[in-house]
Amino acid sequence: STATTNFATGAIRSVGGISTGGQLRAGHGIQGTVIGNISAAAGTFTTITASGFVNTGGNVSAAIMNTGALNVSGITVHGGAINSTGLINTTGNVSGAVVNAGALNATGTTTLAVTNVSGFLNSSANVSAAIMNTGALNVSGITTQTGFLNAAANISASGMNTATLNVSGITTQTGFLNAAGNISA
Repeated sequence: STATTNFATGAIRSVGGISTGGQLRAGHGIQGTVIGNISAAAGTFTTITASGFVNTGGNVSAAIMNTGALNVSGITVHGGAINSTGLINTTGNVSGAVVNAGALNATGTTTLAVTNVSGFLNSSANVSAAIMNTGALNVSGITTQTGFLNAAANISASGMNTATLNVSGITTQTGFLNAAGNISA
């Protein structure tokens, strides 16, 4: 067989479509499908690995996500871990078991078991976590931790509920600070 650039030439030609009961293998890709199509379409994947940006206008749901940067205008829901060496940007909610990020910006509610952010954690809504390790925390809502809140830089929040608070920078609350354990600042 010879290579073809359109359906008019080549070893196999079909105007009405091709049906197969087994697998279809292509050495150099299949044009006109969900993957590799010129127009946008939907696709379902078991794993997404991206060394660059993952941009979505809808929701993102995954067991584990490893990404350089994640931009979501919908809801980000993870049953496992979010690992990002870059920025996690979302206008919706972030919910996950563990978030490891360079920086996290959320205009929705952030609910996590463990948050590890080497840079800023910025939220215009509430932040709830069992353990939070962050460079700096800026929350216009209420911050609630059932465990530790460790910050290497400043913390700013309208209200804070925490078991233990450790800050090497400045802590600023416009509302209340409730601590069941120690406060070190």
